[in-house]
Amino acid sequence: MTTVDDITSAGVMESDDANPDAAFLPRFMGRWEKGRNALELSYWGMGDWEDSATVVGDNNLSLPGAVALATLDFFAADRMTITNDAQIHNIEVNAWRRVNQSAEFLLGFRYLDFDETFNINSFDLDSGTSDYRIDTENELFTLQTGARLSGCVMGWNYQALGKIGAGIADTRQHTFLGDFNNTAVLRNSSNDAEEFTLVSELGLKFTRQLTTNISLTVGYDVLWVDNIARAGNQLDFTDVAGSGTGLHNHGRAFMHGGSLGLTMRL
Repeated sequence: MTTVDDITSAGVMESDDANPDAAFLPRFMGRWEKGRNALELSYWGMGDWEDSATVVGDNNLSLPGAVALATLDFFAADRMTITNDAQIHNIEVNAWRRVNQSAEFLLGFRYLDFDETFNINSFDLDSGTSDYRIDTENELFTLQTGARLSGCVMGWNYQALGKIGAGIADTRQHTFLGDFNNTAVLRNSSNDAEEFTLVSELGLKFTRQLTTNISLTVGYDVLWVDNIARAGNQLDFTDVAGSGTGLHNHGRAFMHGGSLGLTMRL
């Protein structure tokens, strides 16, 4: 809960109300083969993935908890807007070994960068506009293994992919809470820590040859990331010494989506 009605004490807006949905993530891949062995380099990512939500009141909107009583702009406000902005970049280097015509196995390295900004912007006609902003950064370095199985069904070539990786997540958070048009700084702190992390990926892809040199590919992928710092999890509505200075880095992220592509062989 990020916003409550001062009169009824009911929640009127939650952090999940600003949750980025579908987006286009470009993917690039290079593969070099020699006999049964192959080396694969790939990248996919998104630089700006944003969603927002706004609630309008009449001198009756506040942050939940005791922190609202220590502010002007976040107590009995007239409008509150939450914004969630995310960035993700994934780089992999994988060495593949084909054991037969339908199976190959990999050993590789994954670098995953997942950053978020969660902001609560509050407007009070009597005092001004201020922000409660949290930035989180997660850099994951994992060694991974996996397998890819292939076959053909009804004229479509398919590939089923599974990967699992383990490593270190370098997690960081920065919290800023301003008041009176952000001129009064109530919180401005940072914290960081390393955490063991797991990254799992599953994918299914179907390819159809359209012409001698052109093929169509459709697929679906899911990615699960464990033990990271999510921006919304850092929200702290208490008002005691040390409020907002902690780092909660046991969050999770589940990402999934479809893919569509054309392959041209020259």
